[in-house]
Amino acid sequence: MNRLAIGAGVSMGLAALAACATSAEEVELPGLEPDAAVVDPGRSDAAGEPADDAGPKPRIDACNEEGWCKTTLPDAKLVMRDIWPLEDGAFAIADGYNTGIKVLEWTSADSTWRYIDDNRQNEVAFAEVATKIWAPNRDEVFYTVLPGLVFHGRRPVPPETEWSWSSAPIEDRNVTTLDSVLAPIDLSRKLLLGVWGTGSDVYAWHGNTVYRADRSGGAVSWVAEYVADDVDSADSQLYFTAMTRAQGGDTWLVGSRRAPNGQVCAVIDRKTSAGYQRVVDGTPPSCAVREGSALTLGSVVPRSVDALAPNHIVFRGSGRSLTGLKAEGAGYVTQTFTIPDTMIRALSSVWVQSPERVWLAGESSARYGVAVTADHMTVDGGVFEISSTASNGAPALIPNQIRGTSATNLWIVGDRYALHKTTP
Repeated sequence: MNRLAIGAGVSMGLAALAACATSAEEVELPGLEPDAAVVDPGRSDAAGEPADDAGPKPRIDACNEEGWCKTTLPDAKLVMRDIWPLEDGAFAIADGYNTGIKVLEWTSADSTWRYIDDNRQNEVAFAEVATKIWAPNRDEVFYTVLPGLVFHGRRPVPPETEWSWSSAPIEDRNVTTLDSVLAPIDLSRKLLLGVWGTGSDVYAWHGNTVYRADRSGGAVSWVAEYVADDVDSADSQLYFTAMTRAQGGDTWLVGSRRAPNGQVCAVIDRKTSAGYQRVVDGTPPSCAVREGSALTLGSVVPRSVDALAPNHIVFRGSGRSLTGLKAEGAGYVTQTFTIPDTMIRALSSVWVQSPERVWLAGESSARYGVAVTADHMTVDGGVFEISSTASNGAPALIPNQIRGTSATNLWIVGDRYALHKTTP
C-alpha cells in the first residue's frame, strides 16, 4: 500500500469549534466506457479454453495483491449503484442498458450473484435509475428508484420460490424540486432519494422529507416523519442526501440548502429522543450560521455519511473533502480536511470499519477507481493508504459505493464490477 501521513489537521480532539470549512471544488464524475469487458483469467470458461468433460468446477474469482476479488455479474455491463453487505451475503441494486434496473443477491455459500426482483420496477413508466438499497437481514430488503419509489421484498417461504415485492411512492415536498435546476444526468439527483435503517427502524428520504416505515397494518406504508420546509423563498430548496445512526442511538441526516442562484450551504440534523434538531445550517451566499443551528460548515456539500464513534460522524463532501463532526458536551467539534490529490481526485463513498480505520472510495487522478484507508482518525498523525482495486493491470472504473461489515468482509461496487475483500 502507498502511505501518506497527515498531521494534526486530522485530529478530532479539538478544544473549540472550527468555524467554517474550506469549500471543495465540485467535480462531475463522467461515466467511462471501456472498450470491452475484462475476461477473468480465473474462469474455466475463458475464451480459447476447451470445455471440461469432467463437469463444472467451483469458480475461483481473480484476486489482486490487496485482496480485492472480482465477483462475476449475471450481466457484464451492469452498473452497480449500491450494495448492502451481510455477514454471509450481500444485496445490491444496479441498472444496465440491456436489463433496466435489477436487484441482486450474493451468497457466500456459492459466491454467485442472482437476480431476485420481479421486474416490476421496469414496468412502471417513471422508474428511471437505481439509487439505494438496505437490508435488515437476509430475508428482507428495501430499495429506491428515481424519481420516487420505495420497494420492499421478502424472501420466499418454501414451497414458494420467488421473492414477493411491493412498492409505494414517496414525494419530495419542496415547492420547487431540484429536477428543475439539475440536468437529468447530474449525479446529484441520485442522492436525493434513498433508504436506510437499523434494526426494526426503516427510513426513506426524498428531497426535504424523511419517511418512516409503518408496519402496523401488515403491509409496509410510508409516513412522513419530518419535513424540512424552512426555506427562504419558493425557488430555494433544502434536501437530504444520506443518513446514519451513531453508537448511542442518535440518527443523523446530512444534506444541503440551495439558493436560487445555485449556491449551497451544508445542513445536518440530529434526531434524539426529543426529535429532530438542526445542528449545522448556513444562509447563502456566505453560509453564515443560521438562527437555530449550532454552527456552519460553509459550502461543503455532504454526500455519504457513516458513524465514527458514539455521537461522532464522518461524511464526504464534494471533491476531495472529508469532515468529521462530534457532539461534545453542549456543543460540537468539527474538522474538515482534503484528501491528497495524489490519491483521490474525487470521493464517492465513505465507510467506517472502526473509530481507528475509515475506508474511502473514489476516482484517482488517472480517472480510475481507487480505495483509500484513513487510519487513526481520532488522534494526531492520521495515515492514508491506497488499496489498489486494479486486477491484472486493468484498473477498476469509478466506484459508486464502499461498504462492509468487518475487516474481513468489505465490498466496493461500480461500473461493471463488484469487488469483495476478505483479508484484513
